[in-house]
Amino acid sequence: MGRRPSTCTRVTSTPLFSSSAILVCPKLDGFNAFLKMKEINPAVKAIIATGYIDTEQRSAIFVSGVKDIMNKPYVPVEILHRIREVIDSSM
Repeated sequence: MGRRPSTCTRVTSTPLFSSSAILVCPKLDGFNAFLKMKEINPAVKAIIATGYIDTEQRSAIFVSGVKDIMNKPYVPVEILHRIREVIDSSM
C-alpha cells in the first residue's frame, strides 16, 4: 500500500499527476515517494502536506525539487490555490 504513488506514475506517465502520500510512513513516506516519482519523471511537481516538519527536513525537501509544503490545518480553498500556483508556474 505504501508504494502505490510510484507505481501509478509508471503506469500513467502523464504530465499532470496527482498523488497523496503520508510524509511519515514506515515503508515509503511521501517524500521518498516523490523521489521515486522524480526518478521516473524528472519534471514531476509535488506539494508535500504535513502536520509537522523541522527546518532541516524542510530545506532538504525544497532542495529535492518539491514546489511547496502545506502544514495543518488544511483549508480546501488554500489547497486548490496552491495546486493552481504550481500548475501555472510550469506553463
